[in-house]
Amino acid sequence: MASKAFDNAQKAMDAATEARLAYLVMQDALQLQERAVVEGVTAYNRKPVQRERPNERFLHRTIKSVEFANRRSQEDEMWHRRQLQLEREERHGRQRSARRQRAHGNTSGTDLDDEELARDAKQRRAADEAHAQGSGLHWLACGRGRALPPAPSWSTFLG
Repeated sequence: MASKAFDNAQKAMDAATEARLAYLVMQDALQLQERAVVEGVTAYNRKPVQRERPNERFLHRTIKSVEFANRRSQEDEMWHRRQLQLEREERHGRQRSARRQRAHGNTSGTDLDDEELARDAKQRRAADEAHAQGSGLHWLACGRGRALPPAPSWSTFLG
């Protein structure tokens, strides 16, 4: 059966195709001969090198893992820089606070002056009074939003 296929292929082959095929066979023979000089007889036993399809899934996952590692590294670097920035701002804030205290003669260690303390105390008192009265205005006094409406009386529900 193989001989019939060979005979049919030989009949169908034109001179140009036959010459091309002969050239390829000669090239393979010359390469094997050169390898035989270097490697010896084992060169004839070796399979010819053929390129197979690359493992696309492996390559895709490798690229994705490298991209993820790079992104993670950049994120870690960003958080490190942010931490340094916060530390720098904190040091700068403490230095400004110390300068302000020295300028105002405040040695108690607090950053608030008397006017700010009085204003805060007044706001707290107003919020406490509004809360004690139950008017719902304590939200305004505390600065937490708009005033709540007064609670309805029981007569509204029963009536």
